[in-house]
Formats: sequence, C-alpha cells, structure tokens
Amino acid sequence: MSNFFTEHFTTIITTIFGVGGFYDSFKQRKKNKLDALNSMQLAYDKYVDDANKKYDELRKEISDLKDSHRKEIESLKALHSKEINLLREKLQNVEELWKTKYESLKKAFDTYKKSHP
Repeated sequence: MSNFFTEHFTTIITTIFGVGGFYDSFKQRKKNKLDALNSMQLAYDKYVDDANKKYDELRKEISDLKDSHRKEIESLKALHSKEINLLREKLQNVEELWKTKYESLKKAFDTYKKSHP
C-alpha cells in the first residue's frame, strides 16, 4: 500500500489540489454572482429612491401651482365681480337718464300736440 502511495503521490496530490481548486473556483463564482446581484440590488434601490424623490418634488410643485392658480382665479373673480357690479350701476344710471329724457320729450310733444290741434 505504501508502494502505491509513493508511486502515485504526485497524481494523488494533483487530484486533491485539483478538486480543491475546482471547489474553490465553484465557491468563488457563486460568491461573485451574489456580489453582482447585491450590487445590482443596491443600484436599483438607489434608482428607486431617487425616482421617488423626484416624483415627490414634482407632486409638490404641481400642488403649489394648483394652489397659486386657484388663488389667482379667486382674485380675478372678485375683481371681475366688482367691475360687473360697477358696469351694472352705470347701465342703470344711463337707463334712468334716457328714461327721463324720453319722458321729458314725450311731455313736450304732448304739450305741443295739445297746443297745435
């Protein structure tokens, strides 16, 4: 038996180191795959966080724009409401003016008509 070991010593040692190297290579590839997956997951998580921050900023900006737009519309409504009321008052004054002018003209015409049969 010792003769067998001495004759095949290099083959046995080579086989042991070869199997160990193969096993180590297998473990290293598995570790590399896990490292790659972890780094990809970290990159994806960072992307998701950045995208969520951007979406939150955009949502806030849209909300602020809606609020400012709503305030602007309300102020314009109030301004236009005042202008409309002012124009209605002016229109009523003009109607009264023309109504009095018409009535005075009609009275003058009726008086003229009575005096010149």
